[in-house]
Amino acid sequence: MKEKVWTDALLCGPDAIVVAAVNHIPASRTAPTDIPAAENVTITVQLPGFLSAVTAFEVTTAGESPILCDVADGKAVFKLDSITSGRVFVLRRTD
Repeated sequence: MKEKVWTDALLCGPDAIVVAAVNHIPASRTAPTDIPAAENVTITVQLPGFLSAVTAFEVTTAGESPILCDVADGKAVFKLDSITSGRVFVLRRTD
């Protein structure tokens, strides 16, 4: 079974990482008219050594909104209720 959400880092610099999370649409479906939201999503980001402590923000048309993010063992983990199409996040250095 494939993951229900695709994630990847779009940009990574010395002070931040931009991460996209996109609802996975199975390739076997042709032009679905109703795409169900991915629910209860956990995003895990392996942090590079130079970004060991970060805070997380969701980026929307209204600006940035902080989101709860746990950082441990070199990973940032945050949970989302759902992703309908896609969402963008910034993990910013805190140290």
